[in-house]
Amino acid sequence: MPPFTSNPTGAQFADDFRAAAEQANLPYPHADSQAGYEYSAWQILMAAVNATKSLDDKTLGKWLDGATIETVVGTRDFKGKFHTSSQDLQMLRQIQNKKWVAVWPADQATPGAKLIAP
Repeated sequence: MPPFTSNPTGAQFADDFRAAAEQANLPYPHADSQAGYEYSAWQILMAAVNATKSLDDKTLGKWLDGATIETVVGTRDFKGKFHTSSQDLQMLRQIQNKKWVAVWPADQATPGAKLIAP
Protein backbone atom coordinates (compact mmCIF):
# COMPACT_ATOMS: atom_id res chain seq x y z
CA MET A 1 0.00 0.00 0.00
CA PRO A 2 1.33 3.46 -0.83
CA PRO A 3 3.31 5.23 0.50
CA PHE A 4 5.13 2.10 1.69
CA THR A 5 5.24 0.53 -1.75
CA SER A 6 6.11 3.81 -3.49
CA ASN A 7 9.74 3.00 -2.75
CA PRO A 8 10.89 0.41 -5.37
CA THR A 9 12.80 -1.53 -2.69
CA GLY A 10 9.72 -1.56 -0.44
CA ALA A 11 7.51 -2.70 -3.31
CA GLN A 12 9.90 -5.54 -4.18
CA PHE A 13 10.12 -6.55 -0.52
CA ALA A 14 6.30 -6.67 -0.27
CA ASP A 15 6.04 -8.73 -3.47
CA ASP A 16 8.77 -11.17 -2.39
CA PHE A 17 7.28 -11.47 1.11
CA ARG A 18 3.80 -12.18 -0.27
CA ALA A 19 5.11 -14.84 -2.67
CA ALA A 20 7.09 -16.62 0.06
CA ALA A 21 4.23 -16.38 2.56
CA GLU A 22 1.70 -17.75 0.07
CA GLN A 23 4.05 -20.60 -0.78
CA ALA A 24 4.34 -21.38 2.94
CA ASN A 25 0.51 -21.18 3.29
CA LEU A 26 0.68 -18.46 5.93
CA PRO A 27 -2.78 -17.20 6.89
CA TYR A 28 -1.75 -13.53 6.46
CA PRO A 29 0.65 -13.32 3.51
CA HIS A 30 1.19 -9.55 3.58
CA ALA A 31 4.31 -7.67 4.65
CA ASP A 32 3.42 -5.60 7.70
CA SER A 33 5.43 -3.09 9.70
CA GLN A 34 7.05 -5.80 11.84
CA ALA A 35 8.33 -7.64 8.76
CA GLY A 36 9.59 -4.40 7.24
CA TYR A 37 11.37 -3.23 10.38
CA GLU A 38 12.94 -6.63 10.99
CA TYR A 39 14.24 -6.69 7.42
CA SER A 40 15.52 -3.13 7.77
CA ALA A 41 17.45 -4.18 10.89
CA TRP A 42 19.36 -6.68 8.73
CA GLN A 43 19.93 -3.97 6.10
CA ILE A 44 21.39 -1.69 8.79
CA LEU A 45 23.65 -4.42 10.12
CA MET A 46 24.83 -5.35 6.62
CA ALA A 47 25.56 -1.69 5.82
CA ALA A 48 27.66 -1.35 8.97
CA VAL A 49 29.58 -4.59 8.40
CA ASN A 50 30.22 -3.76 4.74
CA ALA A 51 31.35 -0.21 5.54
CA THR A 52 33.66 -1.15 8.38
CA LYS A 53 34.74 -4.63 7.21
CA SER A 54 34.31 -5.61 10.86
CA LEU A 55 32.09 -7.61 13.18
CA ASP A 56 33.30 -5.80 16.30
CA ASP A 57 30.38 -4.25 18.20
CA LYS A 58 32.23 -1.06 19.11
CA THR A 59 33.43 -0.54 15.54
CA LEU A 60 29.93 -1.10 14.15
CA GLY A 61 28.39 1.18 16.78
CA LYS A 62 30.85 3.98 16.12
CA TRP A 63 30.12 3.83 12.39
CA LEU A 64 26.35 3.73 12.95
CA ASP A 65 26.50 6.84 15.17
CA GLY A 66 27.28 8.94 12.11
CA ALA A 67 25.61 6.91 9.38
CA THR A 68 22.44 7.45 7.40
CA ILE A 69 21.14 4.26 5.82
CA GLU A 70 18.46 3.72 3.19
CA THR A 71 16.28 0.77 4.18
CA VAL A 72 13.13 -0.93 3.00
CA VAL A 73 11.17 1.24 5.46
CA GLY A 74 12.96 4.50 4.65
CA THR A 75 16.01 6.45 5.75
CA ARG A 76 17.38 5.53 9.17
CA ASP A 77 20.04 7.07 11.39
CA PHE A 78 21.17 6.87 15.00
CA LYS A 79 21.89 10.55 15.62
CA GLY A 80 19.11 11.09 18.16
CA LYS A 81 19.20 10.94 21.94
CA PHE A 82 20.36 7.53 23.19
CA HIS A 83 21.38 6.50 19.64
CA THR A 84 17.80 6.52 18.41
CA SER A 85 16.67 8.04 15.14
CA SER A 86 16.83 11.79 14.73
CA GLN A 87 13.48 11.56 12.93
CA ASP A 88 10.07 10.73 14.36
CA LEU A 89 9.41 7.27 12.95
CA GLN A 90 5.86 6.94 14.27
CA MET A 91 3.12 6.37 11.74
CA LEU A 92 -0.58 5.74 12.08
CA ARG A 93 -2.78 3.52 9.95
CA GLN A 94 -6.54 3.06 10.06
CA ILE A 95 -9.02 0.77 8.40
CA GLN A 96 -11.14 2.86 6.06
CA ASN A 97 -13.61 1.37 3.59
CA LYS A 98 -12.41 -2.11 4.64
CA LYS A 99 -8.78 -1.32 3.69
CA TRP A 100 -5.71 -0.37 5.69
CA VAL A 101 -4.54 3.17 4.89
CA ALA A 102 -1.72 5.30 6.25
CA VAL A 103 -3.11 8.55 7.72
CA TRP A 104 -0.29 10.19 9.69
CA PRO A 105 2.05 11.93 9.26
CA ALA A 106 0.35 13.70 6.37
CA ASP A 107 3.37 13.45 4.06
CA GLN A 108 3.32 9.66 4.51
CA ALA A 109 -0.44 9.22 4.09
CA THR A 110 -1.94 6.90 1.51
CA PRO A 111 -3.05 9.12 -1.39
CA GLY A 112 -6.56 10.41 -0.64
CA ALA A 113 -6.60 9.15 2.96
CA LYS A 114 -7.13 11.48 5.92
CA LEU A 115 -7.15 10.81 9.66
CA ILE A 116 -10.64 10.03 10.98
CA ALA A 117 -10.76 11.06 14.63
CA PRO A 118 -13.64 10.75 17.10
